[in-house]
Amino acid sequence: MSAGTDIDIEAEKRAAFAQARAEAAGIDGTVPVTETVPVQSVEEKLSNEIAGLVTMLVRMASPVFPSLPGIYTEETTATAAHAVAAVCGKHGWMKGGVAGGYGEEVTAACVLLPLALATYMGVKRDLAVLPKPEIRTVTDTVPGGGSKSVIIGAPMVAANDSSYGGAENG
Repeated sequence: MSAGTDIDIEAEKRAAFAQARAEAAGIDGTVPVTETVPVQSVEEKLSNEIAGLVTMLVRMASPVFPSLPGIYTEETTATAAHAVAAVCGKHGWMKGGVAGGYGEEVTAACVLLPLALATYMGVKRDLAVLPKPEIRTVTDTVPGGGSKSVIIGAPMVAANDSSYGGAENG
């Protein structure tokens, strides 16, 4: 065979392939080349889910346990997640993913629970630094020789509380 014949065959193959692609796509002419997205294996997807879940849990617990981010680094988490995903793949566990169809709920909980904890702790700190109300007693003499005391800043008693001679007692 001559070199010219090999080139002609390759050109014919390319033309036939282009025509077949065009016909398959229902277009006249050539089909534009589209980029293909690499397909992740089930094990890779599970590994990524596990790593993401561990990362969220570490972030959630880190206000209470500040040592966790230093222990569960990105590299350590990815390595552990890969090992767990391999075991799950071997035994056929968690084929539906980590949360088994509840991924959005688990993600929301992992985001909202730390937010709620931080809010609670922040409000508690804010209330602790508020100035305390000053409670003082003022005594005044009343015509007829008696005195009457009023405590300023103390909690008030309901007007209809019978134990304090409120409206129900006359």
